[in-house]
Amino acid sequence: MIKVSPYSFSAKQYARKTVSSPRVSAPAVSFSGAQRLLPEGNYPKKLIKLISLDIDGTISDRRTNSVTDEVKEAIKSVMDRGIKVVLNTGRDFEEAQQIAEQLNLCTPIICKYGTYIKQDGKVLYKSPIDKVDLKGDTLEYFANQMGIKKENIMSIGNDVEDVSMFRKSGMAVFIENNDSLFDDNYIRPFANYFTDNESYSGVALAIKKLVL
Repeated sequence: MIKVSPYSFSAKQYARKTVSSPRVSAPAVSFSGAQRLLPEGNYPKKLIKLISLDIDGTISDRRTNSVTDEVKEAIKSVMDRGIKVVLNTGRDFEEAQQIAEQLNLCTPIICKYGTYIKQDGKVLYKSPIDKVDLKGDTLEYFANQMGIKKENIMSIGNDVEDVSMFRKSGMAVFIENNDSLFDDNYIRPFANYFTDNESYSGVALAIKKLVL
């Protein structure tokens, strides 16, 4: 094990196999009734130790590349409680780092749909396979290094690529009203809750209602 403050990762760096990346296909399922999160609602809270956050369409977009004060405050509140927050994004490290700085995150970042984990310019982990929907597998690896179980993970995302991290989490929140090419009904069944993303405030609502 090597120490990467404040996290530990295996010293073995995995080399990716040369495998063609498949097209992402929508899950062949029907709507199963995830519960809508409402500002006035009361919901059971779970013991969450790690929150995995998608970026584009979830907490920001590429046009503004900024995070609202409401989301910043919610994330600060959970970090103050000792809950870890990790960005799990399709962006490369340099682009994702801009969002991490706005959130005052010092955690490693899961980049390129789970292809690798990077921190302070150093690659801490590379996926042994080359696919476009590895967010869940790499999140599982990250959580295992932290000693965090699936039931203590919350994932929040807005698109079909986020389904893989929903599957690896004890709590999954789907953010609607996004630019996904897929119908919401393809994604919603894999989440426990769903909410609108008006002014990119859905993440803050989910954290306040389900964690804090």
